[in-house]
Amino acid sequence: MWKRSSRVRSVKITRKESKELYECMICGYRVKETSPRTCPTCTGEMQNLGNPREQ
Repeated sequence: MWKRSSRVRSVKITRKESKELYECMICGYRVKETSPRTCPTCTGEMQNLGNPREQ
């Protein structure tokens, strides 16, 4: 007897909601968000520092 494994493959997690570390280029404010474009404190441009676990 063999079991169908077609449903198991469709459970792949393909979410890109992994929170990464972002730092403001102006005031240096750091925040872990999904994709912040502006700094919440000085509305400056945010720079992606990547996942802190990989550093």
